Amino acid sequence: MDVKVEFDAEQGVPISLRRLLAVDQTRFERLLAGFVAIYDRAFPVSSEREDPHAWRARLGEAPPPSEPWMDIGLLLSAGDGGERVLGGVAFEHYARSRCGLVTYLVVDERERGRGHARRLLGHALGALRRRSAERDEALAAVFAETEWPDRLDSADVHLVRAARRRLAVLARLGARVLWDVDYVQPQLAGASVRARHLRLILIDDGDGGPVAGRVRGESVRAFLLEFYEALGVADVAADPDLQRMVASLGPILEALRMEAPVLASDSATVCLHWVCEDGVAGAAEPCPVFCSMERDLLSYNFQEPPPFVTHCVTRGGNCATGNESGFEIEVRFPSLTRYRSEGRDEVRLCGATRRRLRGLLSCTRFHDARIAVWHLALRPAAGEWFDEYDLIKLIHLYDGVTEETRLHEEARFTIAGREPVDVGGMLSAVARLRCADGAAPGRPVAGTVELIDRSGEGGLLAALESMRKGQREAARAPGAMARIDALCGVVTGIFDFDEIDLAEAEDTLTATLRAPGSFMRLHRRTLVYVADQDRALDATRETVGISPYLIIPHAVLIFNEALLREANREADRVAGLDAPSLDALTAARALIDENLNALWLPNVFNYDTERTIYARGLAGRGAIDRQRSVRRKLQEIESWIAKGWQIRRDNSEMAIAILLMWISLVQIKDPVYAAIEEAFGIAKEDAQWQAWLAFGATGVLLSLAIVAVWRHGIPRMREAKRRSRASREVRPGR
Repeated sequence: MDVKVEFDAEQGVPISLRRLLAVDQTRFERLLAGFVAIYDRAFPVSSEREDPHAWRARLGEAPPPSEPWMDIGLLLSAGDGGERVLGGVAFEHYARSRCGLVTYLVVDERERGRGHARRLLGHALGALRRRSAERDEALAAVFAETEWPDRLDSADVHLVRAARRRLAVLARLGARVLWDVDYVQPQLAGASVRARHLRLILIDDGDGGPVAGRVRGESVRAFLLEFYEALGVADVAADPDLQRMVASLGPILEALRMEAPVLASDSATVCLHWVCEDGVAGAAEPCPVFCSMERDLLSYNFQEPPPFVTHCVTRGGNCATGNESGFEIEVRFPSLTRYRSEGRDEVRLCGATRRRLRGLLSCTRFHDARIAVWHLALRPAAGEWFDEYDLIKLIHLYDGVTEETRLHEEARFTIAGREPVDVGGMLSAVARLRCADGAAPGRPVAGTVELIDRSGEGGLLAALESMRKGQREAARAPGAMARIDALCGVVTGIFDFDEIDLAEAEDTLTATLRAPGSFMRLHRRTLVYVADQDRALDATRETVGISPYLIIPHAVLIFNEALLREANREADRVAGLDAPSLDALTAARALIDENLNALWLPNVFNYDTERTIYARGLAGRGAIDRQRSVRRKLQEIESWIAKGWQIRRDNSEMAIAILLMWISLVQIKDPVYAAIEEAFGIAKEDAQWQAWLAFGATGVLLSLAIVAVWRHGIPRMREAKRRSRASREVRPGR
């Protein structure tokens, strides 16, 4: 990362103000003033600011005693209007600890997103390494301080947003956070208090390459001691903040990776879907917002009557919240997201864990089945945005089995100022809803993500189009590949998306439905739609919050999947019984048959887009395979029922045979009496008694013989006939 220091602005490399001061003071003053103007806008908080007037002395040949060596690198543009400062980096070298500190890294607002920050940071690291080499030493580590959004006043939304953006830039530059150091910056000259809202981050661990995530605790300790002394702390041994930090240091400190988002959209929406047993009988009045769109989607034969009706709950109706523009939701994600990826335990650190959202609620009622699919559309509140990590975290509320994050248990939602709840209690908290069976709706079952990308040639859709056309070099461009990777993360719902290569990305982003200016992909439980515009969304932004043309076909998929889950559970339940009764088997067959046939919704849509979502959704999410599996289980249950009825018939026939046998014995009793009396000369009373003994014994033996034949012989005869018939059916030429 070593960068040669030049004075020629047209070369596009940073220049050193320290070296410039020695050769051209007029130019130095002009460029320093340009840097200070950007610095003032970027760092308005007094506790973070140094006095720029003090820099002149520190940049000279004889800096003040006990002050670290300092330099400022600037990026310039040269034009007809003269030189203009694009951005700059201020950095210091601490000789005793052999550490560097990047104090300020700023880029003009008009010039961001062009790689200037990476170029400036590379200049600073190169200069610090050279400074160490001049002293015949190795650079131990390079640190920086940054505002931590969660430590700022959440009411100051502008400050929090700026800190969040700055943190994303540092993360993309490879910086890592020393999470175990509860950092406090000493009071700067001119500041009234110490800065307790900062975090200490690691820019370079002394190995000369990307930060590996580990640094020696002794290097951190030595730097903190020297840093506090340089800022005028008189007695470092007695300073409570410093001693607390030093006491927490182990031999080796882990520097944690931060989330490094590249997407930022205030037009993104995540819609969570719940399935609930519906207590409303019969068809209800349709929502005026949905009515025309919903009927338009259905094919002619399903329009009257429609198989389902959707309501905008936040617009009124029998389950209204009374808020026409949605309701406020604050979500709080954990600071550390732990997940497993390809056998590795990984951690990602989030510095801004709070998101302010607007929620809009609607529900699709399938009245014949008494099932409702609820839709809670979550959009960023005014001034907020979703990045790819936000979207993935929201996806993990209903999915996340691949990486086992448990975010659905850890995330907390505060709705309109009430007590925080987890995602399992969110729908009940929003709609004060319980299902018809009295249970809470629980965890969502699926989600729909809609992302509007109006970035044009530098945006996500442009990168996708380059990849689709096989323009691999354009797709591999750092910015384009980062956006493609981020979309792969959203589609698959995984945090480890930065490990995906271009070939994997091409496979992951194979569109379910392709159309100009848009991308649609169904993956597991998520429907992702990216477009440069969406008229349906614009029309329903304040009522539904997401395009009805996305959530209605998705609701049908979710409904059919719910029918399959219920049928499969019932089939497995009766299969697990030791001796299921015929009544239990018959009831299970009725439920499964109804779900697979009477209630199951076919492709009810009129237009190709929705028909494709339905067809590919069923196939891609395994519903068709599950349907076949449940049908096989149904056939097995039907065979059990047939066997049960056959057993009942056999038992009836057996009882009739035994009864007839006893009747026959009774009919021949008189001749038997006479024969015994004549043959043995036995009295009539004694002959009758002996005859009854013989009849009883004979009857019991015959009854047992009949039972044995019916229980063993007849079933074997039927099985032999069945096998014989089956062999004849498969014999060649038959």
